[in-house]
Amino acid sequence: MNTNLKNIIAVSILSAFSGSAMAQNTNSGYFLDGYLYRHEMNPAFDNERNYVSMPALGNLNLSLRGNIAVDDVFYNVNGRTTTFMNPLVSVSEVMGNLSDNNKLNLNVKEEILSAGFKAFGGYNTVGISVRAFMGANLPRDLFSLPVGGINLVRI
Repeated sequence: MNTNLKNIIAVSILSAFSGSAMAQNTNSGYFLDGYLYRHEMNPAFDNERNYVSMPALGNLNLSLRGNIAVDDVFYNVNGRTTTFMNPLVSVSEVMGNLSDNNKLNLNVKEEILSAGFKAFGGYNTVGISVRAFMGANLPRDLFSLPVGGINLVRI
């Protein structure tokens, strides 16, 4: 009984650390001198100016990552851009560009209200923001239904 309890605890601890972490952010603003939100990437940075941001007018970060390229969804047919569902795009070309497990991750961060100001012997920031993460694994069969109909779906 004692070894079973130890095994259950060990598996529980390992399970707690097995989740994926989504800690990558949009970092291109780090190298811009006038970027007001550099303190989010490095708290040692202070700004030269004070600022106040309002909802939907402040800092908005969008990040879309995955192993599906734009060329896998949009195709050039007869000089016009169309989606993979166009009947003029060959089914074999569409299905050949997709992997068995297609991944898509979306990261959204919106500043609701934030302010930065010089006071109390340094630069101070106060902020309220909303953050959302979405991750999806899209199997190849999900794309085969709109492209080739029910005949291509593997059951």
